[in-house]
Amino acid sequence: MRGFRWTGLPIFLALALLLSAGRGGCTSAEKPALKTAPDFTLELYGSPAGKTLTLSEVSRENPVLLIFWATWCPTCVAEIRDINQWQKRTRSRGVKVLGVSIEDSPEKIRKLQTRFPMEYATVMDRDGRVAELYGVDSLPTVVLLAKGGKILYYGFHLPQELERLLLTQSQDAP
Repeated sequence: MRGFRWTGLPIFLALALLLSAGRGGCTSAEKPALKTAPDFTLELYGSPAGKTLTLSEVSRENPVLLIFWATWCPTCVAEIRDINQWQKRTRSRGVKVLGVSIEDSPEKIRKLQTRFPMEYATVMDRDGRVAELYGVDSLPTVVLLAKGGKILYYGFHLPQELERLLLTQSQDAP
């Protein structure tokens, strides 16, 4: 085995550890304290200075898909196209998609949107307080809210079951 070196193994293990950090994460079943979405008011990206969006005003009449993300997160950026498509498929059911950018500046978001346009509203959680309220410890984090703010799903990707959850929720509504 002349010439074989183990120097690549520590690098591989370090990369695997970094990539998996936070991915084991929590599922909705492990977040019992979050049965209803904590309310927040954040600055709306791309709007006149000072314009805000309050979650309870949006979720009062509509289901809401919250996506916690950041411009530096490659998985978040890769999912923008899928989220745009999902939003188009669910728009007729009144679903509102809301990106929550964590600790990004408007300039960073603007630069990203020139390459990866987001066809949904984005609010800016500049200090990360809202992400903390939701227990976000991995990005992206996806939270589906029923009309009224009940949490239907909490996870780390946009699974197909979200549409089934919406359908089940609408059938259970009075």
